Amino acid sequence: MTSAAYTRRSVSGSRASRSTAQSQQHLSLAEQFKKIFRHPGILALCVLLGALLGGLASILQTPTYVSTAKVVVNPLVADPNAEATTQMKVEIDTEASVAGSYQVSEAAAQKIDPSDPDLANSINQNLEVIPHSGASILDFKASAGSAEKAADYANESANAYLTVRQDALKKQVDSNVQGIQAQIDAIEGESAAKTALQEKLGQVKSTSTTPGRVITEGNVPSAASGLDTWKMVLVGTVAGALIGAVIAAIVDSKSRKVKYFDRANDVAGQDVYPIRGSHEVEDTRRFVLSLGEASNTPGSTARLPNAVIYSPTPGAASKFTEIFASAQDDSNIHFTDSLRVKPGSGAILEAAQQTIIATPQDSEVSDVLRAAKSFGLCIVAVTAETSVHELREFAHAAESVRVNTEYVFLDN
Repeated sequence: MTSAAYTRRSVSGSRASRSTAQSQQHLSLAEQFKKIFRHPGILALCVLLGALLGGLASILQTPTYVSTAKVVVNPLVADPNAEATTQMKVEIDTEASVAGSYQVSEAAAQKIDPSDPDLANSINQNLEVIPHSGASILDFKASAGSAEKAADYANESANAYLTVRQDALKKQVDSNVQGIQAQIDAIEGESAAKTALQEKLGQVKSTSTTPGRVITEGNVPSAASGLDTWKMVLVGTVAGALIGAVIAAIVDSKSRKVKYFDRANDVAGQDVYPIRGSHEVEDTRRFVLSLGEASNTPGSTARLPNAVIYSPTPGAASKFTEIFASAQDDSNIHFTDSLRVKPGSGAILEAAQQTIIATPQDSEVSDVLRAAKSFGLCIVAVTAETSVHELREFAHAAESVRVNTEYVFLDN
């Protein structure tokens, strides 16, 4: 006879159990790490490869040396009487663009090695001019394959920039001189205006043409920039571990067999009861206690109502049936492998109060579900060798026809 108590537990309990299992699946970071560390071989191999590649990259990388020279820039004064005006300010960003121009690199190349036609382009590509915000200072940061070249590129570029700027300043002064002289020549005779222009001409001719100065020369670097060998190995190791974790997670999720207890929870979509190999009888009794009903006889063992035991894995249903029989002290249990038996029918009702069907391996899922719906409960035995596809397919089918289903994982 089907248990009314179990019927009340039925679908709502299964839905809640399913929801709980899925929430735990999404929220438990520890479980995700557990899945990854199931595949230590993949992790170890990726970590080893990452470390080797990091070390190899360190060995094969071209050493790069960096040297920096600092220059303070004097303002380019168009009017010698404008010392208190904005003409005394330096547009440092504009000067940084000038300092990083090919013209400056070409002038530096002529100082270093006039016979090398590609040197100017090499200097220009390996020179970074960095302006200091709020100050008239430029950093000439040069890199090269040798320490000496890096220092030469930085220092000669700084000096070349000052030369270019000085030439521009001289041209500005000459232009101012010519303009004032033209105004003087246009005035005949002596006058106060002509005298003022002559005084101004003298001031312009005395304008300083100093473009600035190097305040810090670029030193020859003692070591190459970039990561040391041990740092490269460490980076490779970390990268290998991350890649290995991703691969391990993918491999675990794509496995065609259940293999692990927590995967059985994930695939079934609800809590699965573990039946440990070393405690299978005790675990089965606890399983029965958690779902079954107790007899009115004092001291009797709790038991499940009428049930169908099924498994998509060959031999798992019969194995759990044997364990179940060993765990029950009640002799009024009728075990059968016929899906045609009805609960509480004929001879069975006279001989026993409980019927357990251990489904044959070749049973169709539709027949199993029909019998389980009639009996009120289906117990699905899952093992490490259970097919993920078959278990998921059965779980969806059982849910669609609203069959009360419980899952046990035979861990042996």
